[in-house]
Amino acid sequence: TGTTKPKATSEVEVDYSGWTTDGTLFDSSIPRGETITFPLNGVIKGWTEGVQLMVEGEERRVYASFWELQVLIRGFSDIQTWQP
Repeated sequence: TGTTKPKATSEVEVDYSGWTTDGTLFDSSIPRGETITFPLNGVIKGWTEGVQLMVEGEERRVYASFWELQVLIRGFSDIQTWQP
C-alpha cells in the first residue's frame, strides 16, 4: 500500500462494488475487469470523503446514504432540486 492520500481535487482510479443493505450486489467494476477513473470531487459526497481517507492499494467499505445512491443511480445532475 501507499502512503499518500488523495485530495478532493485528485483524479483516482478504483475498483468498486456497490451493495444494498440487504446484501444485494447492484454494480461492480471487478467482474468487468475494468477500473474506473474519475475526479474525486465529481462523485457523491460519501465517495469524496471516504476515498480521501485511503492510501493507494487500500480496501475499505464506504457507506453512502440512500439519498446519495438515488442521485447516483438516477443520474440527477442537480440534486438541489430533487427531494426524496
